[in-house]
Amino acid sequence: MENPKKELQDYLFRLIVNFIYVRSLLKQITLFLDWLKTNGEMGIKGCSHFFSLFFYTSKRTLCLDTYKLISFREKRSIYDWLVKAKESHSSLLPSEYVGWSDDLKSDRKVLSKKEYVELIDSQIEELNSHEIIAETLTALRDGGFAHAEKKYFSNPRQLEIDYPLNWIEIEALYTTIEKILRKHHSLILNSDMSMELVTGSDIDTVLKRSRGFDRFWKNKEINKMNLKKYVFLQDEYHEEDIYLKK
Repeated sequence: MENPKKELQDYLFRLIVNFIYVRSLLKQITLFLDWLKTNGEMGIKGCSHFFSLFFYTSKRTLCLDTYKLISFREKRSIYDWLVKAKESHSSLLPSEYVGWSDDLKSDRKVLSKKEYVELIDSQIEELNSHEIIAETLTALRDGGFAHAEKKYFSNPRQLEIDYPLNWIEIEALYTTIEKILRKHHSLILNSDMSMELVTGSDIDTVLKRSRGFDRFWKNKEINKMNLKKYVFLQDEYHEEDIYLKK
């Protein structure tokens, strides 16, 4: 690397962005599954095909992108970054916050190479502790999500029967990934960073509005108002043109 510090900083930032994206996707999947458990098909029944496609594609994207983050086999991954960072201590000069000086400046202590190497080795060991979910993600990728293994080509459902996803294990893996990426962002870029994407328009918002319109459509009291409810579904919607003519 010509400029190890700059290249590894950019590499780390890209890993963080990729992780925040895939974690946000997990949040949408979790909200969707929670909705099904609590509300069944309310708000979904009228567009069930779309939500089936959402779950199908989101689950595959989540598995593939998580695999890329943690796989030894990928040229760019958290493992690869950690190995390169361990070799580039003198360029990165990782430091941790130790308090404030008398002139109100933040004091930081540079980690020795030994300290940094030990930290990274412990993080690699922690990643390795998620071996079961890593093997599941690899099997799903190789068996059908990215390739077409003969055994599963004619019977794709069998792939997920043989290698079922455990969402609790995914969450535990993400907790470890967050801890590692957040730690190095702090050590190298000297600042903390949230690994959550906060939005006000998650999938449960869509589901609630869909359920709300379904309730509106079926409400007996609203039906007595002689409303032309179909007008609300049209592209050319006129606010005044909602009542049936007497």
